[in-house]
Amino acid sequence: MAAPFRILLMTQTLGTGGCARDVSNIAQNLDRARFEPHVGCFSSEGIRGDDLRSAGVPIIQFPVRSFRSPSIIANILRMGRYLKSHNIRLVHAFDTSTDVFAVAAGRIFMTPVITANLWYRFMVPPLYRRALRVTDHLAKAIVVNSDAVRRHLIEDEHTPPNSIHVCHNGVDPQVFAPKTLGSIPPHKELTIGTVCALRPEKCIDLLLAAFAVVRRVQPSMKLLIVGSGEMLVALRDESKRLGLEEDCVFEPEKRDVADWMRAIDVFVIPSSSESLPNALLEAMGCGCCVIASRVGGIPEMVSHRDNGILFESGDLDGLVSALTTVIRDKSLRDRLGREASRTAREDFSIQMIARRMEEIYNTVLAYRL
Repeated sequence: MAAPFRILLMTQTLGTGGCARDVSNIAQNLDRARFEPHVGCFSSEGIRGDDLRSAGVPIIQFPVRSFRSPSIIANILRMGRYLKSHNIRLVHAFDTSTDVFAVAAGRIFMTPVITANLWYRFMVPPLYRRALRVTDHLAKAIVVNSDAVRRHLIEDEHTPPNSIHVCHNGVDPQVFAPKTLGSIPPHKELTIGTVCALRPEKCIDLLLAAFAVVRRVQPSMKLLIVGSGEMLVALRDESKRLGLEEDCVFEPEKRDVADWMRAIDVFVIPSSSESLPNALLEAMGCGCCVIASRVGGIPEMVSHRDNGILFESGDLDGLVSALTTVIRDKSLRDRLGREASRTAREDFSIQMIARRMEEIYNTVLAYRL
């Protein structure tokens, strides 16, 4: 049997971010008979690093602090030595910084590079956006996690269509599964909640405003917001202004969020911009009734009133109406939760996503054989 191809997966950090989670998921679910994953990063500290080491995945750190620092040259050379000494056949970068870094090193050391574009380019600083327009033409392939972002790259960035491959995010159905008896402490109150980085585009202020209205429908309800970020102080202040201190609970960013997802009955993503949010997919896996804004790739996961409810981004009345509907109708809430879990398990399992990624790797490697 032929030796497996060695692949270097790259992300900026190995903390709790979405790219680090994607790298960890792919590395741990590739078919080891065909692919041997290695992971490269700018900082190797973090919970995903612990997970990867436990799975026996080698980690190499390239301590890049700034592209303006002379150390960037030393790190590109360090990567070149690693590519050669470990016979790395393909590099797959997962975020903006590593896209640029990996393409530069790959071109110098003649190793094919796949870049990732898991977001809309208008969210990227202008300097990086210009750099990504260059890497689009130098990378062997570009992986996006939604058809929505694929269309964005083609229509707005004029990226060559044939270079773009869609591979949705995946969820581990063993971890993100509906609650079972005794898995979490029982709670009498209906809980509405979300789990996300507290950034402006997540629009958690809209969720606070909607909850301030719908809590009159069922006064014992609670609102749970799990996450950390730049908007935390402002959101706490807004919660107080709306008189929600008694009913709104803020919890910091968590490593293991599955139990928190299972504690939420109605999971809400009110974002103004998303590609294919991992948190929504994980909430679906856990059997939450999901309500989400109709943006980006969310409609690729959520079919209105089949496995969740969609509303127009920024529409407070629409969110209030959706919440009111599922609060009053438990049978609908339960049915949507069951269908959401089935969708996550059958259409977005991490094992299926890993097989799709392997197809992309094989396509790129075929040009080199």
